[in-house]
Amino acid sequence: MLGLTSATRIYLCRGFCDMRQPFDCLCGMICAEPGVYPLSGSLFVFVNHRSMVQMLYRHRRGLVLW
Repeated sequence: MLGLTSATRIYLCRGFCDMRQPFDCLCGMICAEPGVYPLSGSLFVFVNHRSMVQMLYRHRRGLVLW
């Protein structure tokens, strides 16, 4: 279960994402945006052309991919 608070920011990736991409590629997509960092505690949402959703979130000890 996600422990999101009202202060948690949620970012939606602009465009379609390949769901086979590893953490490194997803973090690279996040870092390409100015002022946004994968370890900031925000929730990052990626979608593909079939409306499948993948979420990246920093949990206690590292990044979690749902």
